[in-house]
Amino acid sequence: MTKCQASACSDGVKNGPETGVDCGGGCPLKCKPGEGCSSTADCAVAAGDYAESVRCVAGKCVSTKPPTQGGSPRYWQDFRPERLMSAALSCTAADKVCLVGNAALYQMGGIGTTGAVKAITKDLFTSDGVVGGGGKFDGTLCMTRPGTDLSLPNSGAFTAMAWVKSSRNKSPWEGAIIGGLGHYFIAVDANPASQRFLAAAATTQSAGFDYHSATSTGQLPAGTWHHVAETYDTASAKMTQYVDGKQVNVNALSGNISSTPVAVYLGCRKDTAVGQFFIGMLDEVVVYPRALGAAELSDYVARTAP
Repeated sequence: MTKCQASACSDGVKNGPETGVDCGGGCPLKCKPGEGCSSTADCAVAAGDYAESVRCVAGKCVSTKPPTQGGSPRYWQDFRPERLMSAALSCTAADKVCLVGNAALYQMGGIGTTGAVKAITKDLFTSDGVVGGGGKFDGTLCMTRPGTDLSLPNSGAFTAMAWVKSSRNKSPWEGAIIGGLGHYFIAVDANPASQRFLAAAATTQSAGFDYHSATSTGQLPAGTWHHVAETYDTASAKMTQYVDGKQVNVNALSGNISSTPVAVYLGCRKDTAVGQFFIGMLDEVVVYPRALGAAELSDYVARTAP
């Protein structure tokens, strides 16, 4: 006579309340990325990561980190409060480098509307992000690299991307996200008549640095989160713009990024003076020295969408 065995969290079979094989659904072991889940509580957080680094999407545990399979990011700003020095509530105005946590080479400091160094306080770091914390920009502060690592000089490929939620309600309508003059820039046109994603890139073959955007309007409605990405590589000879993981514009371009290094700004743009200060929320600002593919971007947006 055959007897039915009760399900167990160690029998090598997905059964009972388990969401994966011997994991989730009340089992002591949490499920790894790619395994089943009914909620994020079923998913395992890797050692050294934060709780928001994984979530349950469409019944599968997934990572919310930027893609790394084709190469890791050069810079990743996730606006966790721990990125600010823990010794004080803010960095002093004299500190040009005051953020920590993105490795020594990729720290950033505060800049005010006059271009002078400005203290970064914890007011910038909120819990209202897409993945964990987000950055709240009020139009009076942006951030800049004290060095030039992020201008990507002599690079034949790059990606600049971010989650954005604009709240600008008066002109000037353009608000910069991240970039370096004469290299690359991504920005938001918050004009209610257009509400578009803007991107610029200059190379050794094309020194122009005008913003490009799709002809359609309403790409980035104010007050809601949207993902924007600009990619370029010499192999495809084009600069491509994506909104929410979907291609919205393509421009022919060839050559490498200018060999002259420049300062990179986050939340504003530096021409003869600083301007185009962003108003709203930014999160998961990422720069790569390679062009992410359409499938990578679409998958990342699906994994991190609010």
